[in-house]
Amino acid sequence: MVLETTDRPRHTPGEGRGSNGGRLRTLPEQIAEQLGMAIVEGAYAHGERIVEQKLSDDYGVSRGPVRDALRALETRGLVRIYPRRGAYAVPLSLDLLADMFNIRARLLGLAACYLARSRPPAGLSDLKTRAEALVAAVDDPDIGSMEFAMANGRLGAALYRHCGSDYLADFLRDQGDRSIWGLIWRQRPLDFLTTERRRESATIWTEASLAIHDGNEAAAERAVQAIMYTSRDQVIATLGQVRSETVSRHKLIQPFSPSARVRRT
Repeated sequence: MVLETTDRPRHTPGEGRGSNGGRLRTLPEQIAEQLGMAIVEGAYAHGERIVEQKLSDDYGVSRGPVRDALRALETRGLVRIYPRRGAYAVPLSLDLLADMFNIRARLLGLAACYLARSRPPAGLSDLKTRAEALVAAVDDPDIGSMEFAMANGRLGAALYRHCGSDYLADFLRDQGDRSIWGLIWRQRPLDFLTTERRRESATIWTEASLAIHDGNEAAAERAVQAIMYTSRDQVIATLGQVRSETVSRHKLIQPFSPSARVRRT
């Protein structure tokens, strides 16, 4: 198993950047991400013990970074540590994954509503520039699936960063940095595997940007939710290829349509 760098402290923004443009991660962070993704993909059965010494041997590190990685995964809900018994895997179900996408879709939709109402010039310009860059990236052979996924994530971050609610922005940022959400996007691509899928996402982001610029909060909310729901379905389909599990159909909600009507009994 390969790690990117030796253990080192966190860097300030702009320093110590890795190959993907982000800061170089510590050994525990890298181990946590690789091990966490293995759990997500079903490499560990529910309740299977994770042996520290084996991980230490596999990664060629001492047990200290391994312990730190396991503690980090425990905070993300993928590992449970028992005193004097060790660490055990808690796999991420596809239903829980769907919940994560659905919750983030609603929260990002709220951010889109706020931004469409306030329309700060800097925020509109930032969103427009990033949406145009995403469109240009669709057919760029030098931009892989992971890079395209990161560009999508940066668009979402721009959306909540300019929404005018520090509380909502902090909540969404914490979900990305400290939960399973951030982990599933860092190890291998689960979405944007085809040009058609990339084009679909870029098109919806363009619709969201235009709706926000026009102050159409309902259309902006629907577009942002559609971005999340289409990605949810693709990620579930990708993981479904390596896991003998299905997702509950009632989890596969879609953006509310203004033409929909409440049925009366």
